[in-house]
Amino acid sequence: MTASIEPSTARAAPAGASACARISEFARGLHDLAGSDPAAVLAQIPPAAIALIPGTRYAGISATHGATIRCLCSSDRCVRALDQIQQDHRQGPHFDLPWPQRILQVADLSIDTRWPVFAPAAVALTPIRSLLSFQLLTAQFTRVLNLYADTPNAFTGRCVQLGQIFALGIAVALDAVGRHSEFTHCLVLRDLIGQAKGILMQRLGIDSHAALRVLTEMAHHRNQSVAQVARHLIATRGVLPPPDTPSQ
Repeated sequence: MTASIEPSTARAAPAGASACARISEFARGLHDLAGSDPAAVLAQIPPAAIALIPGTRYAGISATHGATIRCLCSSDRCVRALDQIQQDHRQGPHFDLPWPQRILQVADLSIDTRWPVFAPAAVALTPIRSLLSFQLLTAQFTRVLNLYADTPNAFTGRCVQLGQIFALGIAVALDAVGRHSEFTHCLVLRDLIGQAKGILMQRLGIDSHAALRVLTEMAHHRNQSVAQVARHLIATRGVLPPPDTPSQ
């Protein structure tokens, strides 16, 4: 059961440069972090959304895959709770994806009739009363930027415009994180296969091309990935289980 949640302390929007300029500056800094500190990219988004987009009191990013919703980052536990309420009831904004223009806005959850189970539960269990969400244009699985307020009608047309600019900027940064993670994974996989090939070359007295062919055939016969077989070869220094042994 989801516990009732009280509102957290609001954060004021910064003064100085124009809102668009501040959002652009934040997005550039976020992109620079993508290669050096991917974890910091997600962590910085919720507080920045609260500071940069008027009306926002809570914020987070959620990922959807089929009927599964996963909160990737959040400013407050009520953000995670709202995802869980949708997941529990299989109803809510995330279950209506994709949205027209990739934007969804709810002025007042207490009177909205689109989700007869989700909306009353959200009102009863969280302080959230209005929401503004943006489907992020990324190359990965569906991600959504969620902005929430504890008062009805918190998001004006200007908020929507700034939210769109913010969503575009963070989508670019998140794609950069994905590319960096994929590149790092490829380097690790290349090293793994290289070690396994070396073991086979030494054990069987064959060259690199033949070792790769043997490694591929082993994976096929055992219904495993090349990486799984390579890991086992490295761990056992060349001793493989029978072909019908399940992978770990």
